[in-house]
Amino acid sequence: MAKKTLPSGFSRRTRTNKDTGTVSEFLEYRFMVDGKRYSVYGQTVKECKDKELKKREDLKHGLLSENPTFEEYYKKQYLPFWLKTVKPKESTQYINASRYNQIIELIGSKKIKDIGPADCRKLQAAFADKYSASYANDMMIRFKTVMQSAVDDELIAKNPCNKLKAVKRDTAQEPLATETIHKALSLEEQTLFFNSAKESYYYPLFLILVYTGMRIGEACALKWSDISDDVIHVQRSTTRDKDGTYIIGDSTKTYTSKRDIPLTDEAKRALALQKKQNTIIHGFECNDLIFRAFRGDLLHPRTANENIAKICNTAGIRKFTVHCFRDTFATRMIENGMNPKTLQKILGHKNIAMTMNLYAQVTKKTAVDEMQKASFVV
Repeated sequence: MAKKTLPSGFSRRTRTNKDTGTVSEFLEYRFMVDGKRYSVYGQTVKECKDKELKKREDLKHGLLSENPTFEEYYKKQYLPFWLKTVKPKESTQYINASRYNQIIELIGSKKIKDIGPADCRKLQAAFADKYSASYANDMMIRFKTVMQSAVDDELIAKNPCNKLKAVKRDTAQEPLATETIHKALSLEEQTLFFNSAKESYYYPLFLILVYTGMRIGEACALKWSDISDDVIHVQRSTTRDKDGTYIIGDSTKTYTSKRDIPLTDEAKRALALQKKQNTIIHGFECNDLIFRAFRGDLLHPRTANENIAKICNTAGIRKFTVHCFRDTFATRMIENGMNPKTLQKILGHKNIAMTMNLYAQVTKKTAVDEMQKASFVV
């Protein structure tokens, strides 16, 4: 049966799979724009014509040259499409921009069509030498995604990252999360820290964090109107806008982070101390944000961490970050017999495994005490 005659500008092409030997057929459509010839490919005439319209639109707005650099393609083609389709939060945009800026610094000036497997390996090695395996792999996934987009836009025939293997993690050398960022204060460290922190402007904040297990971003966004009937209603958190500036967000970190935390007598006293402090230092009783920086502006986690480091030096204990208060709260609750499911709800975790694996650290003394309670009939 004779094949249907193609419209002007169309031609049939074939491609052979080197691995399987199978031959596939597709269409090529050639057209001119400002004296330059362009081609698009597809399985049908309609698909090719649709791609032609998209190509013409891109060229009209100067989105693409015939062979853009990685930076040009990312900023003019990939990024606008990603923003339009994904509609990411501003904090996600900030993280995305900072990561891709690192990639652009290393390979941004190279033409898309000139990037080969050797360039991909070199880029991966640069990240692996400087960062952890997980971070290097994240960076290469981002790079590979953009290169795959260039394949879909038919700038290149295949993705040069396709055969690149992930960097292997040396788990034997990596410390556990509970030994680094997720490490609770011992009772002795806790006592020494808070005895030394009493003169700090942020003393009431530190007390609330260790009494409630709130994240620092949640506490910095907490308003007096969020407290009623001796319960903190966690409604929102601080975040970053696309430029990296800290702002008050419209929601919490995740949907499970929106929760209620009952206030203990100790927490009530800490809030009363904060209210008194606001009146003395700022000259009024704050009616909106409970915790602010000393000058009255939005409090940054970095500021809290710097203050903690100074207190640790005074107290003569190991330095830690503000997140340690959340770990300490969880550990004290488990040590005092709190039901893990209750703890999960108070912490705002999505599942119980996260609660137990990351935060429910048991001290050696607690383990010994629990073993002593066991009774066996032999």
